[in-house]
Amino acid sequence: MGAHNNKNEQDWLERIDNLALYKKEGRRAPNKPLLLLFIMSNIQNNQTSQIVYTDAFHKKMKRLLTTYGRKGKTESGKPNYAFRRLINDKIWDIETVEGLGSEIFEPRNYWLKELKALKAVGQLNQKHERALLANPALIQTTIRRLLSENWDDTLHDDICEAIGLIVDEPSSKERDEEHVLDLVSKRKRDSEFRKRVIRAYRGECAMCGWDGRFVGGGTAALEAAHIRWHSHDGPDETNNGLSLCTLHHKLLDLGVVGLNTDKRVLVSQDFLGNGEAAQTVRSLSGLRLPDTQDPGDLPSGEYIEWHSSEVFREPAVPLNA
Repeated sequence: MGAHNNKNEQDWLERIDNLALYKKEGRRAPNKPLLLLFIMSNIQNNQTSQIVYTDAFHKKMKRLLTTYGRKGKTESGKPNYAFRRLINDKIWDIETVEGLGSEIFEPRNYWLKELKALKAVGQLNQKHERALLANPALIQTTIRRLLSENWDDTLHDDICEAIGLIVDEPSSKERDEEHVLDLVSKRKRDSEFRKRVIRAYRGECAMCGWDGRFVGGGTAALEAAHIRWHSHDGPDETNNGLSLCTLHHKLLDLGVVGLNTDKRVLVSQDFLGNGEAAQTVRSLSGLRLPDTQDPGDLPSGEYIEWHSSEVFREPAVPLNA
């Protein structure tokens, strides 16, 4: 029995690691990962992977996609696409009043009205659901892998809270297993990246000038942000980094702020807020980045273009000349 469970667990993780996602040239494809995180939450909280495609589910997924999905593209805000397409990964099926979804849906038939009209119910394959229910650590590994492969680190806690995921610290055994996975299948991070980026901007936030530090010299709430995310082949090169305070790092990763190729700050017109702090964010529009100590450390146009295409929420507030 144990060997059978291990085989199902291994099969599950292999399928999660090899989801059919369109990531050509670094394109973000977060719809299926978000749906799978929602499914993990359902298993944790309701002991089932089953999801009925209701208006309430659609609205919640649409909010998640609006905040954490690929901005402004045709499929980005359509949960019904991922719900239907997950069948192709051989881990999910849809039952309707007319039978199994994989048998009755046309290959490109994802219409919301039909999912609701047919009272569609999605559920993981029995062997995979049983493996997840029997081993909570498998759920934790799934959550961590989905997050690390699809979003920058700054967004992980927010996504978990928004979905209602219960996240535990990995055990020493799980850390060892994931360390091996990192060595085998993922690019290692450069431990010097943060130091180089913060040094390039003289220990200050490139957007607000925050330079908080502790007695003894350690910086406080100052981070090295990847412009092109590490999860999407962004290198640990200084010209793919910005020294940012915690707030502006989060806003960069949410697409509230971005850059143009002239190294000026953009602010999304989608950003709302009436308080003084929100006004301060809007006032960043048009700000030119400070010079780095080495001009070659300024952000590369290649990485700015990726962020503009995949993360920044256009349109931007018009810049003053």
